[in-house]
Amino acid sequence: MDKIQIVYIPFPDRESAQLLSRELIAGGWIACANMFPIQSLYYWDKKLQEDGEFVVLCKTLSEKVEGLMKMVERLHPYEVPCIWTSAVSCNRQYAEWIRKELEDQKKV
Repeated sequence: MDKIQIVYIPFPDRESAQLLSRELIAGGWIACANMFPIQSLYYWDKKLQEDGEFVVLCKTLSEKVEGLMKMVERLHPYEVPCIWTSAVSCNRQYAEWIRKELEDQKKV
């Protein structure tokens, strides 16, 4: 088993999730993004909020995480975006595909 990084990022809507995901792929920060709708409950400005959001799960390598986070912080529509990352194990072929995609991005 090999390790990759999964980066979890919620967005206010599908459009902003797709836009930033495209930027991250084009910039060589991630190899893949999965997007799906969620329902979120949280406090903001001392009020309970209940919102529909879109979460993006980004697949990348550990050496890409710091730059990826800086880009998300700069371009994300939220004042305080949630960006968390976790190392996960995956099958070798998938990890090799991610590494190859991100290495090939340097050549574009």
